[in-house]
Amino acid sequence: AVLTFAADATVADVQAALVTRGIGEAGRFELRTAFPARSLRDDPALTLAEAGLAPSATLCVRPLPPAGR
Repeated sequence: AVLTFAADATVADVQAALVTRGIGEAGRFELRTAFPARSLRDDPALTLAEAGLAPSATLCVRPLPPAGR
């Protein structure tokens, strides 16, 4: 899926949009940059611009293992 967000959207905004579209289950996935690979899981309040993802970027959605594993 291709989604477009403003540079001032947050990582949490992207996560919420994915859940709303049925792409991920809340809290059960992480967003990762394609290159260099890094997780955006630690700071959901980070804007896409602050994360260096503006004006454009590709993000990967990585499922997380079930809790307790």
